[in-house]
Amino acid sequence: MLPAPNSAPCAKRSYGLLLRLPLVAATIALVGCAALGFPASDADEKPAASESSLYLEAVRALIGQGQFYAAIAHIQEDRRIYGDTPELRLLEADARRNLKQNKTSEALYQSVLRSAPNGPLAGKARHGLGLLYAGVDLNASLRELREATKLRPTDAAIRSDNGYALMQARRFAEARVELATAHELAPDNIAARNNLLILLFVQGEDAAANRLAAQTQVDAGLLARLKAQAQSFKAAKPPVSRAG
Repeated sequence: MLPAPNSAPCAKRSYGLLLRLPLVAATIALVGCAALGFPASDADEKPAASESSLYLEAVRALIGQGQFYAAIAHIQEDRRIYGDTPELRLLEADARRNLKQNKTSEALYQSVLRSAPNGPLAGKARHGLGLLYAGVDLNASLRELREATKLRPTDAAIRSDNGYALMQARRFAEARVELATAHELAPDNIAARNNLLILLFVQGEDAAANRLAAQTQVDAGLLARLKAQAQSFKAAKPPVSRAG
C-alpha cells in the first residue's frame, strides 16, 4: 500500500496551475486538492476563505465579460459550498440587473443594504439600484446615485453614472461637477470621459470638448456621435418630477 502523499506537492501543483490557467480554472485547481483528500498544509490555515475569494474574482470576471448566466451559476456553487454572503448577493444582483431580472435584482440589492446600510458594500448596492431605476424612475435613480456617491466619493464609475443621470434631468451644472471629478479621478475611464465630452457640447463649450478629445485621442467618428448625443440632450423636454 502506497503511503499517502503529503500536502506540499499538492500546494506546489496548485500554485503552478494558478500561474498558467484562467481564473475559473485556477479556482477549480485549488478546490481539487481538497477533493482528493490531501491534508491542508500548515501554511494554509484558512483555505475556505482564500478559495471563496478566488470564486468571487472569477464571478467578477464573468460579469465583466457579459457572461451573466455563467456568473450566476458560479454564485450558486459558491453559496452551496461556503454559504451566503453580502458579496455574493451583490454580484448576483449585478448579474440579474444586466439580464433585466429587475425584481430579483432589486430584492438582492435591498438585502445587501439591510445587512450593512453603511458598510463597504452599501455604496455599490446603491449604485446598482441607481442603474436599475435609471430607465424607470429618474428621481429614484438620482436619489440612489447621490447616496452611492456619498458612500464612495472616490469611485469614478459612480460619479460618472451620477453625472449622466443629472444630465438626463437637465441639471447640467451639477452634472459638470460629477463628471469632471470622475474624469480627474480616473482619466482612463472611457465612460467618464465620453460623458464629460457630451456635457461640454451641451453647455456650448465646443473648444474645450475638442481639446479634451485631442488630449485623450478620441477619433472623429466617436466625437461626432457624442456631439449628436449632446444635441438630443438639449432638445429633450425636462423630465416630469415625481413626488418623493
